[in-house]
Amino acid sequence: EIDRVNAWAMEHTREWYGEKTESQPHFASALAAAWGGEPQAEEELQKVVKDETLSAMARASALAHLVPYQNEESNAVAKAALKDAEPLVRFAALSYFEEQINALAAGIREADEEAIRADREADETERALAGMELQNPQSKTFIQQRIGQIRQRATQARQQAAQASEYLERVAEYPAPLLNDPMRLVRSEAGRVLAPVDGRLLN
Repeated sequence: EIDRVNAWAMEHTREWYGEKTESQPHFASALAAAWGGEPQAEEELQKVVKDETLSAMARASALAHLVPYQNEESNAVAKAALKDAEPLVRFAALSYFEEQINALAAGIREADEEAIRADREADETERALAGMELQNPQSKTFIQQRIGQIRQRATQARQQAAQASEYLERVAEYPAPLLNDPMRLVRSEAGRVLAPVDGRLLN
């Protein structure tokens, strides 16, 4: 019985992760490097993702561990993976861009909220100033300057939101085609990942 279980495990390990060859380090070494925070981990993970001789499961696992490495090199690997022939690899590539999309969407919300708060504060200060009878002109000038500073804060927040929206649009362009992926599971995951994106940006 034990031999039968071992044979089953070996067969499915080969099916899921592919055959290990002597000329090529097993993908597990790349995952171990990532778990250990080793400096070469990112490069090893990228090699696994790009190696089409490895199983889809192995390459998808490497993609999942690339998520913390948000830089130009890993971006390129993840973008290519979105067009991979293997549905599991495309599915895993979406998680890489989910990190960016969520961070940008959160930044836009925070900037919009800051702009609203600043506008409200400036309006309230203006109303308060209108109801004051200030004898000292310098006091009125000081309050007006303060209102100007608050308005400027609102303007800067709106500019930050606009810049983040532009970048979010560019990032969303990469996974957006997977909304029409032939595999239902990939389409569903693409819809979930892109949910924080304004629908107008995807048109």
